Amino acid sequence: MDNDSMGGFNPTFVFLTFSIVWMVIFGYVFYVARRQADVRNDLDDLKREVSLDRGDGDSTSADRDG
Repeated sequence: MDNDSMGGFNPTFVFLTFSIVWMVIFGYVFYVARRQADVRNDLDDLKREVSLDRGDGDSTSADRDG
């Protein structure tokens, strides 16, 4: 396979494809990190509500592990 049969080697196309792939990867990592932060906040809220429902008044036991 020579370059003529593949349409020639185009380093600009390779660079653009490489850049787009990395942007997609970083975007996905950012999305997952945001979702994890939202879930962590929801979990903290639930722990707080459970401790208030029990009548504890303080959330030191809920905050001990995190």
